[in-house]
Amino acid sequence: MPSLTKKKPRPLSAKSFLEKFVLPALASRLPPDDEGEATAFLNQSEGEPPTIYGSYRDSQILSVEFKRLDAQRALLTFSITVGYFLQDLNDAVFQIGPFVQGSSFRLNFDEALYCSGQISISSELVIHGTDTDLLTERLDELVQLTADLDWFCALRIPSRLSFMSKAKIVEVLEAHQLNPEGVVKFLEDGLAVPGGGEDPEILMLLAWALGRWTDLLRVLDEYPDEISPEMAAPIRARALCELGRWKASLAAARVAGIVDGSYPGATRLSPGYLQALIESGDEIEALRLLGRATEGEPGFYQLLRGVARHAAGDLIGSRAPLESYFAQWPGDLAAYEHLDDVMDGSH
Repeated sequence: MPSLTKKKPRPLSAKSFLEKFVLPALASRLPPDDEGEATAFLNQSEGEPPTIYGSYRDSQILSVEFKRLDAQRALLTFSITVGYFLQDLNDAVFQIGPFVQGSSFRLNFDEALYCSGQISISSELVIHGTDTDLLTERLDELVQLTADLDWFCALRIPSRLSFMSKAKIVEVLEAHQLNPEGVVKFLEDGLAVPGGGEDPEILMLLAWALGRWTDLLRVLDEYPDEISPEMAAPIRARALCELGRWKASLAAARVAGIVDGSYPGATRLSPGYLQALIESGDEIEALRLLGRATEGEPGFYQLLRGVARHAAGDLIGSRAPLESYFAQWPGDLAAYEHLDDVMDGSH
């Protein structure tokens, strides 16, 4: 007589779950690479939990790791490798930690942070069976927070190195066994003898990571043939911006092909370009580029609308966009520190 007991379906394997539910969902949410290909893939190294990895515009790494808890439940760990910091690591931690507090993600105080200056954040989620509603929500948050951290670091921690840039310099750092003081000396020695054999791109990246913007400009000037104009122009614009040379920064951005506030291939306005417009006295142009607030726009648009309106003398008009920004991003501590005068209605 056949059994009347309904057999429970066997749970999907980690690999099957990730391939069926996570990989296509994450790939569809990430911007494609320069060739239009998806930037997410499954990695299953021996002895390691199966994990989906993805890259966001070659700047940050996203991952989703699967660990089965029992026949019905699995633990998913969502992570973002935000960036790599050669200096001011404490400042980066104190900026990024509060910024993500309103999300499901928290800063990882791990070996990578203490030993290599790599900041990452993560979030855990327990799912039952193949229930994907919570998975979808967390993937949306993962990708959106990655995009938000991209503009936040551009505004607050410009010396962050992307994972692609880190990959280029890590071999040099390890080969020379460079500590922080050694990195500075390596850069200074390379600059002391132009054409002395050091890779100009490495010198440029080290100057960027150390926040030595004058040295970065020097590298660009001394190696015009080794560093392509396409690479050099936006980097020059950023360095000039960090040095407060606003008009020169705007000119360099235009050489780099910026159009209506966006660099070629970008999907948002450049924070540095908008900042240079405001600081150089052209806040009206910044407001024109920012336009009216729209749903889904990058969060910093409201911040800079408020800053630009304040610079234009519209104290009352500056409050609404700033309050909107702080309501969404209460953890941007630097914005509070620098904009107290705006919020209390003074110049």
